Amino acid sequence: MAIYYNTQTGAAVDIPARHPVPMDCTPIAPPAVAADQELHWYMGAWMVGPLPTVPVDEAVVLAEAKSAKIAAVNVACDAALAPLTMTYPDREVLSWPQQIAEATTLATDPTAAAPLLRQMAAERPSLGETPEGRVAELARRILANAAAWSAVAGPVLGKRQALEDAVNACTTPETVAAIVIDLGGAA
Repeated sequence: MAIYYNTQTGAAVDIPARHPVPMDCTPIAPPAVAADQELHWYMGAWMVGPLPTVPVDEAVVLAEAKSAKIAAVNVACDAALAPLTMTYPDREVLSWPQQIAEATTLATDPTAAAPLLRQMAAERPSLGETPEGRVAELARRILANAAAWSAVAGPVLGKRQALEDAVNACTTPETVAAIVIDLGGAA
C-alpha cells in the first residue's frame, strides 16, 4: 500500500501496490493548516491561502486541458490492461520482449541461442522430459501468451491512441472536456 493525498480535499488515500494512481492524487502530503485557512493544490504543490489571480491565456488553458485529458487516458489504459500483468512481477514483465524474441527465433530454429529461455526452462522440469523439450514447450507457451496479450491489448491500445488523436485535434478546452474515456478492459 502507498499513501497518496487527494488534491481536492487533502485527505489521505491508500492505494494498493501496482494499481494506477487516480489523477486527483499526489504523493506529496499537504501541510497542516488551521481550520480558517484555505488549502489548495496549485501547479503541482500545496498552497495555503487564496489562489492567485492570473490572466487567462487561452492557449495555455487548452494545452493544460489536453495534457490532463491525455494523462487521464493513459491512467485508464493502464487500469484496463492491469489485469493482464497483475500476477507477474515487474521485472518479469520487463523481460517479455526478450522472451518473445527468443521464442520466435526458437520456433524457426530450435538450436538457436536463447539464453534467457534456456535458463528459465532449465529451472522448470515440469515443462518436459528433456532440456530441448522444456525449451520448446516454454517457447510455445510464451508465443501463445503473446498472441493472447495482443488480442486483448491491441484494441485497448488502439482506442487509447484514437483518444489521444481526438484530444490533439481539439481546439477548445470544452471539446477536450467533452471527450469520454472508454477503453473497455482486459478482464
